Amino acid sequence: CIYTSTPTHVVVDVTGWIGDAGNLTLDEVGSTRVVDSRDGLGVPRQLRAGTTARIDLSDVVSGPNIRAVSLNLTAIRPDTRGFLAIDDCTTKLGTTSSLNVQAGEVRGNNGVFALGAGQLLCVSTTTTTDLTIDVTGEFGTGAGYEFVAATPARVLDTRDRSPVAPLATAAFDLPAATLADGRTIPAQAVSVNLTAARPESNGFVTAWTCGTRPQTSALNARPNASTATGALVSLPATGRACLFHSAGGHLIVDLAGWWV
Repeated sequence: CIYTSTPTHVVVDVTGWIGDAGNLTLDEVGSTRVVDSRDGLGVPRQLRAGTTARIDLSDVVSGPNIRAVSLNLTAIRPDTRGFLAIDDCTTKLGTTSSLNVQAGEVRGNNGVFALGAGQLLCVSTTTTTDLTIDVTGEFGTGAGYEFVAATPARVLDTRDRSPVAPLATAAFDLPAATLADGRTIPAQAVSVNLTAARPESNGFVTAWTCGTRPQTSALNARPNASTATGALVSLPATGRACLFHSAGGHLIVDLAGWWV
């Protein structure tokens, strides 16, 4: 079900599914930058309109059994309005979109995508743009973590208190996973939706386990707009996670499920 508070068209693209008969589990959680076209990381230069970049992740992921990745794709100041699409190097550009952008903005989106032969990932674009890609999780055939769906619940809303200051961190606690039989167990990671609510300036939000902060982003915030994206966040035994906000402002976190 999709509910909207305003009349709008909606497009939904399926990139995978999770169920009891699935043959992949979540093997690794953690945020690693694998592409930054501004520095020549992963791709030699910004992507030109109508082109596709093939990205070899075989030396990045933890082993040959990894078949899919969770990642955050960010377009940085594209020349025109357009979209980017990620796939396993088998899909024609235009079939689906992974990120829709406007000229000159910085916008990101998170998703789970299958890897192609040789653990290749392809990124296509209809507009010339710089981009970054952060891998946040790996799915493979080993003994990993399985997904437990949660009734959607809000676990952080700083609008109930003071906003996060620029270059500051907000810590929040997540409940233990509730299994179908009613038992609760600690989770290894969570799937959440992050929202930055109307910051005063451009910035980014990083989600992590409150230790050493990674140099990656989970969400790119725009001034005077509410910007949201999904995220896969690792959890320590304490169940506490942290959000760094470079611009400062209010943050909202909604829980979608646990990985146990």
